[in-house]
Amino acid sequence: MELISYPVDMAANPLIGIRSGGDVYVRGYEGSEIQVAIRDRRLVRLDNESSGVWVVIKDNAIVSVPAGLRVQLEKVGGDGLVSDLTARLEVVKVGGNLGIQACESVLVEKVGGEVYARGILADLTVRRVGGSFEGVDLTGPVVCESAGGECLLGVNSGAVQVRSGGDLHLGLKKTNGEEVNLRAGGDIFLFVPPDADARIEASSGGASVRVSLGGEVSRIDEKDYSLTLGAGVTPIKLRSGGDVRISDEAWKSDQLESFFNRLQERWSRWETGRFEPWNEWQTSYEERIRQRSEEAVRRAEERVRAAMERIEQQTAHFGHIGHAWDDMRWPNTPVPPVPPVPPVPQAPVQPPKPVVSVEERLMILRMLQDHKISVEEAEQLLAALEGKAE
Repeated sequence: MELISYPVDMAANPLIGIRSGGDVYVRGYEGSEIQVAIRDRRLVRLDNESSGVWVVIKDNAIVSVPAGLRVQLEKVGGDGLVSDLTARLEVVKVGGNLGIQACESVLVEKVGGEVYARGILADLTVRRVGGSFEGVDLTGPVVCESAGGECLLGVNSGAVQVRSGGDLHLGLKKTNGEEVNLRAGGDIFLFVPPDADARIEASSGGASVRVSLGGEVSRIDEKDYSLTLGAGVTPIKLRSGGDVRISDEAWKSDQLESFFNRLQERWSRWETGRFEPWNEWQTSYEERIRQRSEEAVRRAEERVRAAMERIEQQTAHFGHIGHAWDDMRWPNTPVPPVPPVPPVPQAPVQPPKPVVSVEERLMILRMLQDHKISVEEAEQLLAALEGKAE
């Protein structure tokens, strides 16, 4: 591993730009040089342009930059990880996944894979991400204009505006009057603090809203629902293609914290030539997909059970009405005798219905995540496989 240092005139070059054909880890430090750790120094060069200093890399590399300078990732062909910057970070395009932690202010234009963020101290804006968007310890405003997958976010304070193609989980640490606006193609899970001051307006495409506050659980089988907590200072709008869940339980972020810690540890090993870090994204991502798939299957099965319960309740209700109508006969009306019923031959015993295998469930969930089928179609497939369909 080679370490190349480039002196930087911080007054004359307020911007450091990076173009990388492979994976890159950019980290801020207290020095005044640009340092590049790479296998072969011939695969990196510095270009002085009118806009600033540009680092052009043709291999995987670690780039250390002065923490107080503005950094722009113009193009990263693989995965990117950025940490410990006190000035503005701008990410124009990343082909793979992007991880950001301990940065001041962040703008992300386009990421082909997943976006993971931790410890963002000011505003965070994500224009477009092809996969999921996950973040913890975020200080708003937090904006995500379009995420193709699901969103899981823990926000300390500030305004939140997020649009997710899949499920959306939001944990709010405080409600301080700034607007929260969430839209999701799947379900919405909102976690509010026990002392929340909020006015919540929810619209559920699945016509199911579940509220768990103060240890009490209530279920509302309506499309539109509103709720006032405390003084109702913070406006919260929820628009879900699926169900809506509102809870004052603590939002857990341990999984994402552990992911960042493992990722940085492997980069450190790679820097000393002892380990290759590039499979960490895939290994962790597969594990997280497996866990989310199991959770999605469980929620889909709950939906099917809830729908069947509603059908049974309606059937019982109409049956009760029918009995009441039979009782409302005119006085002294003779009741005709009931003719004898001929014996019915006993039906043969049917073999037990097949149980849906884990592989079949995962296949349905992958189709759902790839947007090949809708949530309703996934539920119908599960019901059909379990023998619940007509």
